[in-house]
Amino acid sequence: MAQSAMVVVPFASREHARFTPPPLSSTDRVSGLPHPSVSAEARKPKLLDQVREAIRTQHYSWRTEQTYVQWIKRFIFFHNKRHPLEMGGKEISQFLSALAVEKHVSASTQS
Repeated sequence: MAQSAMVVVPFASREHARFTPPPLSSTDRVSGLPHPSVSAEARKPKLLDQVREAIRTQHYSWRTEQTYVQWIKRFIFFHNKRHPLEMGGKEISQFLSALAVEKHVSASTQS
């Protein structure tokens, strides 16, 4: 009878395996403060950076952050790159209707 060799592979603890999302674009990577070479007007974070910051403040997972940002991008591109502040309930209804009718997206995904 042949004996099988057992291989023990050490694994990193959960703390070492945790992924840290990249820092937001207009900040210094070390201090987290706005980079001095960035103008005052450019220091205001862009919409998706604001969304990412809000999601991180709520301690959502990195994958949830990616998903939310992707859906926001889809919404913006669906309306020909209009800023969400220019849109309202009518545009949201149009987007959800298009998802249901054209893309056959489930109701739970639309929620």
